[in-house]
Amino acid sequence: MTRGTICAKEQLRREMIRLRNRLPEADRVHCSRTISEILLQSDQWKNSRVVMSYMSFGSEVDTSLFNAASMQEGKILVLPKVEVMANALSTYRISDLESDLETGQWGIREPRPEACRPIEPGRIDFILVPGVAFDLGGGRIGYGKGFYDRFIGNCRKEGRAPLTVGASFGMQLLANIPLSPNDWPVDVIVTEKGWHCCQPDRND
Repeated sequence: MTRGTICAKEQLRREMIRLRNRLPEADRVHCSRTISEILLQSDQWKNSRVVMSYMSFGSEVDTSLFNAASMQEGKILVLPKVEVMANALSTYRISDLESDLETGQWGIREPRPEACRPIEPGRIDFILVPGVAFDLGGGRIGYGKGFYDRFIGNCRKEGRAPLTVGASFGMQLLANIPLSPNDWPVDVIVTEKGWHCCQPDRND
């Protein structure tokens, strides 16, 4: 990755977080509900048995409705835990969205390993991916640690191909994002305006 790309991504990251933080709370709640409803009505989610999501924080798209509905519909809900020493994500099945979780890195709620069963990434059908910004080709800017890019990259390299879906407010969708060779575009982006397929061959 060139220094120019790093600087451009960091500048975009700061600006998009600033803009997202300025969204009125009522708009954030309404758009989050709409995004969750679009996800829950999709055939891709309906046809998935093992669904990986995340616990939203700050001004992110609120995933609480999506997570609760996934469990209520009998999906195996998987949430990630940041493994700082390994610089990676581990994945666990969640049975209770209260008692199975604890506050982890950066104040994000994540699985308690002693309360949850590990899930092999190869079992995951559908990954809801957080992000600070996305573009129409599936390009994504996260929070700069690379956890999701490494996780998705390892899945792809080992022949596993879960559908990757970016959850985003419309204002986070840009025309183009500078990418590095280690960045993995998402297959689909869902905003309050609808479902956008970035990789047509993955829209099944």
